[in-house]
Amino acid sequence: PPAATAPPPAPPPASAKPVTPKLSITSGAATSNKIAEEYIVLEHRDYENKQKIKISGLKLKNKNNFSVEVGRDENNWDIYLDYGERAVLATGASPKNSNFRVNKCSGYFSQQTSFSPSLPYSCPTLASLNLPSYINNRCIDYIESLSSCTMPNINADTQINNDCAAFVSQHASYAGCVSDHAKDADFYQREWRIFFGRSAELWDNRHENIQLFDQSGKLITETSY
Repeated sequence: PPAATAPPPAPPPASAKPVTPKLSITSGAATSNKIAEEYIVLEHRDYENKQKIKISGLKLKNKNNFSVEVGRDENNWDIYLDYGERAVLATGASPKNSNFRVNKCSGYFSQQTSFSPSLPYSCPTLASLNLPSYINNRCIDYIESLSSCTMPNINADTQINNDCAAFVSQHASYAGCVSDHAKDADFYQREWRIFFGRSAELWDNRHENIQLFDQSGKLITETSY
């Protein structure tokens, strides 16, 4: 009799859970001996599975079995990474007291404090706005002289009138930038900044094994240096 052939594989049940996209870890500045500068990078580069992945609740563990957990954003919402996005996971405290997604105005934060790695310093300029008709040429010259992502110190030496000073004060700040550009299609960048708020280093300066676990405790990936 003819040899029996294997039956075709059964299709997956309709209720089968989708496969979780793969995440990768790079050591970033894990070898830094300064807590404020120590960070690693989590990336979603799974070309085969581009769906969003929730990273809030993921756990990272060092070689000494000490673990930390990825938290939520400033509104207490879960954080997700889309395909091509990354999260900078910093050991120390957040200068903003929260986790946040980088946007085109975030460079203003760097005027008052430093971030590791540095935030993009490419905020939209005031000169790119539709300037109101009452803005005179002296004011336009002043606006065009302003550095990006900077709140200027306006005083008597600035030599601009009150209308100009009021316009600049309203727009040359993080809040003003957000008000002007929050609806831009490219407002949000493809990067999150997440902080563990530790007062001691997480990662060894020379040799470390970094493990990443999902919300149920299953190992996702690991890297060593």
